[in-house]
Amino acid sequence: MARRSLKKCAHPGCPASTENRYCELHAAQHRAMGLIDNPDRKYYSSRKWRRLRRLFLEEHPFCEFCKQPAEQVHHVLPRSQGGSDDFKNLQALCIRCHSRITARNKHTSS
Repeated sequence: MARRSLKKCAHPGCPASTENRYCELHAAQHRAMGLIDNPDRKYYSSRKWRRLRRLFLEEHPFCEFCKQPAEQVHHVLPRSQGGSDDFKNLQALCIRCHSRITARNKHTSS
């Protein structure tokens, strides 16, 4: 398979050469800042996830914390850390509780 030609990293001032838009260092930084799509993003728009989410919310219609109607499905152990789509690893949450948990997890993982 032919390799892509090397080009300069698109991060301002970086002299590194890369096959992609950013070198490894800057690609990780841009992913962390949400400037590059997270690889899991494709999964969450897949037919498989949408079906699983719908089935889970049918069985768990209320937020596990505040008992309001659930609109989000949250992985307790994130997929990026080896978590599965098993119902035991999922939580039904309202948007407010899901936002709070997500913000707390981002804060503690930094």
